[in-house]
Amino acid sequence: MSEDLQSLLDRIQKDGVDKAETRAAEIIAAAESKAKNIVSEAQAEAKRLVEKADQDSTSFAERGKKSIEQAGRDVVLTVENAVTEAFERILAAKVKDSLTGDVLKEMLGRIVEAYCTKDGSEHIQALVNPADEAALKEFMLSTFAESMNKGLVIKGDSDVISGLKVSLVNADVHHDFSADAITEALCHLLRPQLTAIMKGAGSASSKG
Repeated sequence: MSEDLQSLLDRIQKDGVDKAETRAAEIIAAAESKAKNIVSEAQAEAKRLVEKADQDSTSFAERGKKSIEQAGRDVVLTVENAVTEAFERILAAKVKDSLTGDVLKEMLGRIVEAYCTKDGSEHIQALVNPADEAALKEFMLSTFAESMNKGLVIKGDSDVISGLKVSLVNADVHHDFSADAITEALCHLLRPQLTAIMKGAGSASSKG
């Protein structure tokens, strides 16, 4: 009887140990599987973050490069505009200073010679700055008295800062020889050359 009891106890103990070992193995297997999943997910997340960081850094570098290039273009345009404006101011001042005294007399004299016919068919009206009116009238009366008598009219006009504006009354023809008009024409003529010079200087400095 005692042997049967001992055998039963041994069997119970063995079954308990077997079940415990099986359960332990299941727990360990589950833990290992979960650990593998966690590691796999962590690795995937780390890879995603690295790839995103690479993309962000590339995008940032590209944006930075584009920003620098745009800033460079803006600086070049700003310098070109500043130089062009300074050039036009200097040119305007030079033209204005030149269109006085003997130059105006010569200009008006050549216009009269070109348009005033012997029969007086062309009537010329010249608009000048009021400050130049008296001197030009005196000059024209002493040099082109016949033309003055045939219809040459010299009038002061405060809108003419420097230079003169000429109208052929009969032919409805107008010529603007004011400082503003001459400056504008010269700027239109010289601006492409000035731009080419500045671009050439910019290319040389960038290579250096």
